[in-house]
Amino acid sequence: MSEGEITSSYAANGRVFLPGTYFPQSIKDGTSNTIGFAEHYCLCAGNPFEVYNKDVGLGNWPHRATFADILDAGPGSTAIFQVTPRIVACDPALPQTPHSGGMLVALMDGSVRQLSPGMSPDTFWGAVTPNGGEVLKGW
Repeated sequence: MSEGEITSSYAANGRVFLPGTYFPQSIKDGTSNTIGFAEHYCLCAGNPFEVYNKDVGLGNWPHRATFADILDAGPGSTAIFQVTPRIVACDPALPQTPHSGGMLVALMDGSVRQLSPGMSPDTFWGAVTPNGGEVLKGW
């Protein structure tokens, strides 16, 4: 796969899909205020979090099925999501989008939103956390 052949997929929000989570009771911030899935590159080269999907017919393509896991960046971080990063520079702990205008996310109520690349980190991480009690501004 070359740099010009970016393949995108979606990743689950690691702070929402935890073992023992019950829906919608576990989402105290509300399903319309919580990101469930975000765009994510299928390939991020050279990262220690690579997972190989040989069992699903993807050969040796590294792909991470989640973002915002507990050990990843989180609330208080200035990192949000990556807009059109090169494959060698993408961070699988964050969502990535191949669209320069913003990233598509699926909320836990089933709706879809496009997030602006200029949104504040506080708003982004408030939408990622399912029970932080944040008031989302500029959403």
